[in-house]
Amino acid sequence: AAMLAMLALSVRIFYGIYSSRHFDEVSFKLKLDKGILKNIFSFSFWLTFGCASGILKDYAGNVVLNLFYGLAYNASNGVASMIKGLIGTFTNNIGAAISPQITKSYAQQNNERAISLTFEMAKFQACCALIVIIPFFINAPFLLGLWLKEIPAGAVLFSRIMAVVCFVIGIAQSYAPLYLAIGKIKKLQRVISVVNILYIPSCFVCYKFGRAPESYLYMSLLFELVQFVICYTHLNSLINISLRKIFLSIFAKAFLVGVLTIFFTLYVCDMLLNSDVLFFFTSIILCESITVSLIYMFLLNKSERAYIISIVLNKITSTTKCL
Repeated sequence: AAMLAMLALSVRIFYGIYSSRHFDEVSFKLKLDKGILKNIFSFSFWLTFGCASGILKDYAGNVVLNLFYGLAYNASNGVASMIKGLIGTFTNNIGAAISPQITKSYAQQNNERAISLTFEMAKFQACCALIVIIPFFINAPFLLGLWLKEIPAGAVLFSRIMAVVCFVIGIAQSYAPLYLAIGKIKKLQRVISVVNILYIPSCFVCYKFGRAPESYLYMSLLFELVQFVICYTHLNSLINISLRKIFLSIFAKAFLVGVLTIFFTLYVCDMLLNSDVLFFFTSIILCESITVSLIYMFLLNKSERAYIISIVLNKITSTTKCL
C-alpha cells in the first residue's frame, strides 16, 4: 500500500513538473481555495459512494450465493469473475485511448465532437468485446478444461453468462468519460447506488424461491441493462445524447452480430468436426472471420470502412516495398 501511494504521488509530481515546463498557462501557487476544495470533495464523495455501492453489489452477491449453494458454486463464481476481469481489461483499453479526447472536446465546448466520440467509444468497445467474447463463449468447456483440469460445477454456464454481462458493461460504460467531464454526478450516483443495493435483496428473493445458482448472474445482467438505460437517459438530460441511437445503431447491431456468429460457427463445426482440438482451432478461425466481416458490414459507417481500407492498403504497400 505504501509503495502504491508513493507511486501515485510520484506520478502526480512528474505530471506537475512536465506541465509547468511545457505549457505556459500552467503555473504552481500554494493557495487554499475553499470553493474549489468544496467542489473536489463533493465530486470525490459521490464518485466514491457510487463505486462503493458497485463493490458491495458484487461481493454481497457472492455472499448470498454462498449462503444458499455453498463453496462449490462460489468457486465457479470466482472463475467467472476472473473472466470478467480479463475481458474488462481488454475492452477498457479502447476507452483509455478515447477518454482524454472526450474530456478535451467538452472542455472546449465542442459538444458535438464529444458526443460523436462517445458513440465511437461505445462502438469500438462493443467490437473489441465481440472479438474476445465470441470465441470464449463457443469454446468455454474446452478452455476451462485446459486451465482448470477439473471444472467446478456450473463454471461453464457462469462464465458464459458473465461474458454476456461484460458485453453489456463494455457498451454501457462508454457514457462515463463525458458524464465525468460534465461533472454533475450527484443525482445519477444516488440513483445508481440505490439500483446496486436493490440487487442484493433481489438475489436473496430469487434463491429463497428455489431458483438455480446462476440466477444471480441473470439478475446482474438485468440490472446492468437497467443501469445502461438510466445512465444514458440522465446523460441525455445533460447534453442531449440519444439513447435510442446508441441502442439501435450499436447495442442491437452488435448483439445481432454475436448471435449470428455463434449460431453459424456452432452449426458448421458441429456438423463437420468431432475432435475437440480441431473444433477449437477451426471455430476460432471461423468465428473471428465471421465476426470481423459482420462488424465491417453492420457496425462501421462509410468513413470508418474507408479508413480501415486505407490502413490495410498502406500496410500492404509498405510490406511490398520492404520485400
